[in-house]
Amino acid sequence: MVLSRNEPFIELSLKSIESLADEIIVVDASRGRWAEETEKICEEEPKIRYLHTTADYREQTKIGLLETAKRWVLKWDADFIAFPHVMELRKLTESLERTKHYAISFPVQNLEWNFFYTNLSKPLHYEPYLFTYSFKLLKKRLIKYYNIIALKFKKALPNRDAYTPFPFWYNNIRMNKTYALHLNTIKPPMRLVEKQFQAKWALMSRKQKGRMTFEQFVKRSLVETQMTPEEVYLSLLKTQKVRLYRGMYPELLKRWIEEKLGIKFEKSVDFNSRLKDYLIKISRLTDNEIYDFTLFHPKHEKLQVIDYSI
Repeated sequence: MVLSRNEPFIELSLKSIESLADEIIVVDASRGRWAEETEKICEEEPKIRYLHTTADYREQTKIGLLETAKRWVLKWDADFIAFPHVMELRKLTESLERTKHYAISFPVQNLEWNFFYTNLSKPLHYEPYLFTYSFKLLKKRLIKYYNIIALKFKKALPNRDAYTPFPFWYNNIRMNKTYALHLNTIKPPMRLVEKQFQAKWALMSRKQKGRMTFEQFVKRSLVETQMTPEEVYLSLLKTQKVRLYRGMYPELLKRWIEEKLGIKFEKSVDFNSRLKDYLIKISRLTDNEIYDFTLFHPKHEKLQVIDYSI
């Protein structure tokens, strides 16, 4: 199940896992013409089924789980790009006992800003992305337990874990190999601004969410904080610490970038400019942008970069 919301690289993301999955359920919360473009991409592949929703990430996960029809479920974000060796996961699932339930965690490599940097404090992100289906994952008791913990610690737990905690009979398997790149902050600027308010949105009740859309909530939050989108974006830049990423890239990613941007896949000012223009262009697919937001990050030399090779 692929969870998407205004993701500029969903086409590439889907291509990277089309050989791995028997079926792909895209639960898309995009809006405006962006949703139409995403649906068009999904229609090109017979094994992909497209579902549109206005739900938030947690609800998207529930919808995806209800629609899956296979024993094994891979929860995928539309900003993940799989490496070819992701096929190893299929071999692993085939080797495990069919009478037991499993939750397989593996890391994804966070990429920041322009494909060539990673997060200094959190270069990898682990989650149980692959697991066997059980109807008990949708039990209200588990969701209620999850929300009680969130309220107790006065903060939102990660939205991606909407189906956890897994029942006690699940066997947890932790993989250390990285199977995908996560294009964490390689997004249109307004998407990153919205991301700063997602944790607060996740803690709101369903009744509160019914009174407004997420976009309206972001706009109201900006007014309350007396900050412009540009100020929120620049504050994110100041707190972001990155270092050069020296790992591998899927050839699929390189070819796609060269076709889409018309430039060789390499770290350069020209590449940054082409990427900037593409992300701003793709963001205009949305009919009702809150702001005419064209600010983009400064050149990578201005970011706080630590190069471990020195």
